[in-house]
Amino acid sequence: MFQREATVRAVAGPLTGLSAQLLLLAVLGLGRAGWVVGLVCASTLDALLARALRRDPEAKLGPAGWVTLTRASLAVGVAALAAGSLGGNAPVASLVALASLALALDFVDGQVARRTHT
Repeated sequence: MFQREATVRAVAGPLTGLSAQLLLLAVLGLGRAGWVVGLVCASTLDALLARALRRDPEAKLGPAGWVTLTRASLAVGVAALAAGSLGGNAPVASLVALASLALALDFVDGQVARRTHT
């Protein structure tokens, strides 16, 4: 039973992250280059997270980990927007908004980690 719970924990975070990342990419209205970069970044991020969680049966995403995953998901959107902007008009407002929110979450992540001792 313990192994099954560890497996569920190892999959829940990455699947939640991937779902949120795909939703973000869909909302951004990207072209082909943006989608390619976004999908590569999202799948790589979530595969590495799943691998790390599977390697340590005790590992789980705590509050600070969820904030970090959110911040990384926003970075996927920033990368996709940046790649999409190489071929034409850049959605500057969206790019600045996502990057600013990701940077703000870096501060929040530190606060949450200190308060929860994680």
